[in-house]
Amino acid sequence: MKILIERNQLLLKKLGLALFDMFAVVVSSLLALVLRFEGNYSAIPRDYIDRSLQYISIVMVVTLIIFYVLRLYGSLWSYAGATEFMNIIIASVLSSGVQMAEIVLMDMKMPRSYYVFYGMCLFGMVAVSRYSYRVLRTVAKRQKDSQNRTNVLIMGAGGAGNMLVREITNSSHVNKRVVCI
Repeated sequence: MKILIERNQLLLKKLGLALFDMFAVVVSSLLALVLRFEGNYSAIPRDYIDRSLQYISIVMVVTLIIFYVLRLYGSLWSYAGATEFMNIIIASVLSSGVQMAEIVLMDMKMPRSYYVFYGMCLFGMVAVSRYSYRVLRTVAKRQKDSQNRTNVLIMGAGGAGNMLVREITNSSHVNKRVVCI
């Protein structure tokens, strides 16, 4: 069993991300309504909740396809940067647009701000889920290695100095700590 898990570790991570994304679609849909009605869940008309959940499975599938096309399951999130961040923004906007198109085509009424809130909530949940791994890994690495590091002084603070500091800070092979530039 252990060998099977090790061989399919990447597939399991992708499956975990996809499951979280399906959860994020549902939560974002409901949270968008709560935000639209200023945090008062009892003020939300039941019709809006029913409409948002009626076709949520279609929205989930389309959102997963959008995320797959924009490579949100293929990136190495430990090295995620601006490109992945932009892909999360684009994917959230597209998912919100798909949900809006679906609800409009079905001739149902929803508050206009719902789609904006949905896109923002989805973006927030996906961004936190993707970048939290990087943040936690960095924090754990700094705590683990802080006692065994040798202090270093870097001469020069230009672009090359900046790259050197970043490499020393992020590398698992360099056991140094930059204390002065």
